[in-house]
Amino acid sequence: PELALRAGDLADQNLLYRKLAALRGLNLAKLAALRPALPEGGQAAAELELLTDPEWADWLLAAYAEFSAVAQVVPGEQLHAILRRPGAVVFEGAQGVLLDEWRGFHPHTTWSTTTLANADALLAEAGYAGRLSRIGITRAYATRHGAGPMPSEDAALSAALPDARNGAHPWQQGFRAGWLDLVLLRYAAEVVGRLDGLAVTCLDRLAELPDLQICRAYQRGPLRVERIIPAPNAQDLAYQEQITTALAGCRPVLERMGDPEHLLRTLEVDLHVPVIITSKGPTAKDKHIQLG
Repeated sequence: PELALRAGDLADQNLLYRKLAALRGLNLAKLAALRPALPEGGQAAAELELLTDPEWADWLLAAYAEFSAVAQVVPGEQLHAILRRPGAVVFEGAQGVLLDEWRGFHPHTTWSTTTLANADALLAEAGYAGRLSRIGITRAYATRHGAGPMPSEDAALSAALPDARNGAHPWQQGFRAGWLDLVLLRYAAEVVGRLDGLAVTCLDRLAELPDLQICRAYQRGPLRVERIIPAPNAQDLAYQEQITTALAGCRPVLERMGDPEHLLRTLEVDLHVPVIITSKGPTAKDKHIQLG
């Protein structure tokens, strides 16, 4: 943790250099055991060249300096002032809840909290007591970029629904698609707490499919699974890894939907949360908002 780069480090080039040099040293040590197995050319060679470049500090510190010249690192009081102004402030999670460092399916997670907990903490710190809307966002079908449990995955859907911004590459591997998974959505909704509405995106892409289904439950041997029980301790990675292992043995129980509207109504009834935003395309005019 002491070597983690923080936004405030950008203002101190000497500290930034020391941290980067230490991180580079750690990675060079890890590389020693891997290097004999690495291919000679291609992407591996390009990344090796960057890591072993003796002049690394010149171009890397310059890149950080360029970023810090346009980024603004402000004290916490800045947010407090913004919250007192008229208008709305939007907090957006960095990634999906199922990738959360503590509630996601370990080890296939990110290194940050992606639930609503950070926004809740910032609002509490600011003493905010105004109106608050908590919105859960999902595509109209399930997706995952790279490895990790995804019981409703369907190879035909992955082929039919490629993503313009998330392609296959050696580091993260392929972009996967499956039928909208109510079991995973129930779990995500349970771990984030109260939701006031749902936003469902990519509804237009359902028109590309010859069929429309939804995952109601899983079959795991003789057992029907409808709920993933969250860990009593919010930071129990051993528990999360057990979920990952269990999901690997699950098969989806699918139900056909008549049309996208049928899917939306099913989602509302199942999660007990109204759909208040829908998206049927990439631009603002393709969004429909229904509040109150």
